[in-house]
Amino acid sequence: MTTPQLEKLILQSLPLFVPHEATEDSVFELLLREQVPADLATQIILFVPTAFGRIFMQKFQVDFPETFVLQYSDGTTLEGLSWADEPVYAAAQRIAEAAIDRGEWQENFHFEIASWSSEVGVISQALVEGHKPQSLTLQKLQINGDIGPRPISY
Repeated sequence: MTTPQLEKLILQSLPLFVPHEATEDSVFELLLREQVPADLATQIILFVPTAFGRIFMQKFQVDFPETFVLQYSDGTTLEGLSWADEPVYAAAQRIAEAAIDRGEWQENFHFEIASWSSEVGVISQALVEGHKPQSLTLQKLQINGDIGPRPISY
């Protein structure tokens, strides 16, 4: 899959995250119905909200870890995987940055996607509790799921 094809697929998947009743399972099933391979569907569900959340939270000057931990369902764990090496994450990041740069970011759409990110949840809770975002130290995300072999390229 080429980068433009991947970006098009991500753009087409964005509305799936927005309905109030949307769940990881429902988004996964809808992606599979569109003939998206299971590994790629899982990556979209995990990486797109993370990328959107990080772009949205940049305004708070939070330092995000550059790597993550992946644990497959068989218990195999890979540490130190780079977000920058994940094509789905990188494409989603470019899409989110472009939406902000062009003034097209819509809270009722793009933030709904970002809100799926656990990092957004942690930062939002810290803000509610009165903490300064710059004082937060975020841990590497641990992703549990079968997202295909690493390294990967599309």
